[in-house]
Amino acid sequence: MATILIVDDYATNREVIVTLLGYYGHRMLEAKDGLEGLSIVHAENPDLIIADVMMPTMNGFEFVSKLRQEPRTARIPVVFYSATFQDAEMLALARASGVSRLLPKPAEPEVVLRVVNEALSSREPDAPPVPTPEGGIEVVQILNNKLYEKNHELEELNEQLEQRIALRTSDLEQANRRLHEEIDERAKAEKELRQVQRLDAIGRLAGGIAHDFNNLLGVVLGQSEILLDRIHDEANVHGLEMIKESAERGGGPHAPVARFQQAAGPRTSSLERQCDPGRRRKAVAAGDWRGH
Repeated sequence: MATILIVDDYATNREVIVTLLGYYGHRMLEAKDGLEGLSIVHAENPDLIIADVMMPTMNGFEFVSKLRQEPRTARIPVVFYSATFQDAEMLALARASGVSRLLPKPAEPEVVLRVVNEALSSREPDAPPVPTPEGGIEVVQILNNKLYEKNHELEELNEQLEQRIALRTSDLEQANRRLHEEIDERAKAEKELRQVQRLDAIGRLAGGIAHDFNNLLGVVLGQSEILLDRIHDEANVHGLEMIKESAERGGGPHAPVARFQQAAGPRTSSLERQCDPGRRRKAVAAGDWRGH
């Protein structure tokens, strides 16, 4: 089995290739960029190199150019492995770099195995051509175009992101305003509820006072009637009739105590119903809660 070096700055991509080819018995080496790849090539002299094109520190073209300039490493076959470039771009880049085999990223396992087996079995005795300055210029142009495209894509994505952020910010501001309005309405409702509860308490107190007052007036009326039956003196009769008339006015429905009791008596207002937790739970459960 062969010794194969995978050069890629993305660890997951390296792991996929290492796992697949390692399963078939190949000895796998890894490098995260072209500079580290050169060190491993000099130390291990691999049978095949699979290299990404876009990498930090040293890209795929520079990496292959360094290999082709040294007699010891010039004959090592190289497969370009990239997701950044389309087929036509990869072909042009490979020709300019002296690389004859390409591998798209991602690639099916069958495709990876086929390309690797072809590269290992058809190794030419003569060294591949060293990349020319003209080829280097072509590579630079391809890389520059790709960087321009990526920069344009980033600008579009940034604009879309800003629009989404602005929309989301507007939604959050509206939700925040609605929340403050609901808080203000709830505070107002609770304030009015406390006022209703105070009036209810006063009404209950007034009811108790009215009850006791009516009892006393009942005694006064009863005794007045008894005395009127027994006394026939005109002056005394007149006084008793005034007492009876006053007692009747004090205990009637239009008496001040009775009117106050009616005005401030016990009641169940819409505020109390709205703030009643039990009613709220029943309404929510029935799907008919609308906050009023």
